[in-house]
Amino acid sequence: MLLDDESFDQSIVLTHAQWEELIGSVRSLSEANAKLMDVIVMLLSDTENHAVKAALSSQDALADPYDLRDLCKLVRGE
Repeated sequence: MLLDDESFDQSIVLTHAQWEELIGSVRSLSEANAKLMDVIVMLLSDTENHAVKAALSSQDALADPYDLRDLCKLVRGE
């Protein structure tokens, strides 16, 4: 829901239960955001580690750990 400029001048009254629910929602979103950032950091770290291993490897290149082409072929029955 988008609010127009005039509505920002209006007060909003919440019951104690509504306030607690709002605060709980904000905390849940904050925790979910923190977990998402942890996953992103882990994935970036894994990708960086993979790139370093590939560069140091005497093989042509290591397989991309996030390459889903083989999985897609299996799902499609190829």
